[in-house]
Amino acid sequence: MSLGTAESILRPALLADFEMNQQNNARDDFDELERILTTFIIPALGKQHPVSKSLYANLHNVRTGSGNFCWRHRHLGYSYSANEVGGAK
Repeated sequence: MSLGTAESILRPALLADFEMNQQNNARDDFDELERILTTFIIPALGKQHPVSKSLYANLHNVRTGSGNFCWRHRHLGYSYSANEVGGAK
């Protein structure tokens, strides 16, 4: 018996607008962390330092593995955020 592909086993994941808003906030927080690491920490250690190389690799893996925090669907989170603060209706 063959298990088939992951697509045939798993259902598509769905995100609500508030969940996408959380992804947008996570992306913003990650961007800030990345700026701190690449502006202060990595230069202080030196780009060839093993810890610097590990940090670069981890930053890349998080962004790639998360699909850049669901970047394709970011507009859903932005619309939720705008509705929550009374901006767009």
